[in-house]
Amino acid sequence: MRRHDSTLRMSCAIAATALAVAACGGGGSYGDDDPQPANSAPTISSIGNRTIDQDLTDSGLSFTVSDGETAAGGLVVTASSSDETLLPASSLVLGGGGGSRTLTMTPVENALGTSIVTITVSDGQASTTRTFNWTVNPVLRSYTTYTQDTFAVTEDDVARTFVGFTLDSDADELDAPFDALLQ
Repeated sequence: MRRHDSTLRMSCAIAATALAVAACGGGGSYGDDDPQPANSAPTISSIGNRTIDQDLTDSGLSFTVSDGETAAGGLVVTASSSDETLLPASSLVLGGGGGSRTLTMTPVENALGTSIVTITVSDGQASTTRTFNWTVNPVLRSYTTYTQDTFAVTEDDVARTFVGFTLDSDADELDAPFDALLQ
């Protein structure tokens, strides 16, 4: 009779365990009333502060994104700038694919300063942001071209000749003659 008693106790223990698992929502598919597993937020790799010289493009920023539930190619990545006068949204160009992404940033011409850049990755349910400072430093211009102008001025019936010049910082701009500055 002892053998019968231990078999009965074991059957009761198995039945009680099955009821406990079922009561806690385990061991089957999810119904409308069953809790869904928690969605973890996607991740973005670490990004340090960046500095570039004036009027250059920063195309060297690479970072990775991942998520426990969503394939990396299905993640949505966005970027924004805190200073649109230095780094407008149109100058933030995201690239890459899957888990390997890139960001190219081009400042407004002749603009200087610091902007806080925010990168956000979303899986449609949760999102993660990463921010960093992006600084544009001034560059001392070296003027290698100039326009030379000679013109005559008569004052008190005495003819005088002046030689002047204009420094050109951008080769694509038209030269401004020196005498036009005096008019």
